Amino acid sequence: MNRKLTVALLVGLGGLAYVAGCANSSRLFDGQRQQALAQLNQLPGVHAQWQSLDDGWFRSQGQLHLTLDQAFFDRYLGEQAPVLEAPLEFSTSLFQSFTPWGVTGQGNLDQSRGSLGRWLEAHHQASLPLALNWQAGLFTAGLDIELSLESWQFADADGKLSWSPLHLTARGLGEDAISVDLSWQGLTASAASLHSQVTVQPLNLNLALQRLGRAWHAPHSELTLKGLHLLQPGQQLTLAGLSLSSEETEQGTGLDGRLDLHYQVGMDSLQVQEADGSHRLDKLQLDLTLDGVDRMGYETVLNQQQSGAPQEPELALASLSLMGQKGLKIGLTPLQVVIDQAPLKLSGELTLPPYDVTAQPSPLLLLQQSQGELQVELAPQLAEQIPQLAANLDKLLQTGYLRRNELGNLLVEFKLADHRATANGLPLPL
Repeated sequence: MNRKLTVALLVGLGGLAYVAGCANSSRLFDGQRQQALAQLNQLPGVHAQWQSLDDGWFRSQGQLHLTLDQAFFDRYLGEQAPVLEAPLEFSTSLFQSFTPWGVTGQGNLDQSRGSLGRWLEAHHQASLPLALNWQAGLFTAGLDIELSLESWQFADADGKLSWSPLHLTARGLGEDAISVDLSWQGLTASAASLHSQVTVQPLNLNLALQRLGRAWHAPHSELTLKGLHLLQPGQQLTLAGLSLSSEETEQGTGLDGRLDLHYQVGMDSLQVQEADGSHRLDKLQLDLTLDGVDRMGYETVLNQQQSGAPQEPELALASLSLMGQKGLKIGLTPLQVVIDQAPLKLSGELTLPPYDVTAQPSPLLLLQQSQGELQVELAPQLAEQIPQLAANLDKLLQTGYLRRNELGNLLVEFKLADHRATANGLPLPL
């Protein structure tokens, strides 16, 4: 009898603990929802409102009403902002279920009302196959979000759109880190009134985002685009095999903290056809490094850029001063590309001394104190397309400022050291 009573008591206590845990998760989620709503309403041109439909310890349901007016697009898109005839309105139904260790949820965009609903009705279109799911851990402070938009077709008298599946996953690693993965199979679209067509082939994106001060940056990123084709009056563009990546490595800590930044660009081909002719790039490869970037200066620059304040041209030197206050080393290893079947290759490095824009307002003074070298190899066809170089080509070859290799390409090696600049060992004005 005592044993049964003990078991019943333990089960009862466990049930009470489970209920209390669910209630605690519900309370925490409600507080975070209110905080997120307040942050949304602080953004320019954003008006957010929550309508609760069902609140409980185990589940809740409601609708998020979001309105974006002209000020929102003007702030974040600037001159590229569209001119709205009326504010954009969206409603999303959200459903959450709670456990003592977290919350899971689903979201459904209300496609019967708001701007999207009116558009779908006016164009006699079926609803978008959109799905949103998320999961948040109470003890891990992590948040996983999955968004998908499956295949969708649109057509009217002016054009058509064929959308292929898109899947987005964002994983929050605490409050200061997010991992993003995007996979999109692309689209094809056409507009008869604009006489234009566009095709986007599969695209994949991976981002590791981290908070640096109040700003966000990406210490790791990878993007690949299989292809892009754009046709419009007087112009046709075809791109194949684009890849972009970046990597940040931190050295030191505190006031001595520095960052090494590494960027890579690759492209199989890019062809542009216009009324006055066509041009083609092939086998583009770029490998750029920035070593020794001051971490605190980098953080300051990021916060300035993401503050929303207008960026004046003179701030570029100030940004360089902040990031290079301990010196910088720039590496280009290499840039290679074939332009209209003519090769171009650049490689080298440049070491900048510690720079203070207030003490050295002139970039020339900075350059005079720097050291570096740059090797250039280009086909004669490319040199002939640069008017000033083409007019002096024979003279530069005779004097040695240019020379040819066994393939007939033009070579020049620039060096910068001891306040002197040279080209193939011959002096240059500095």
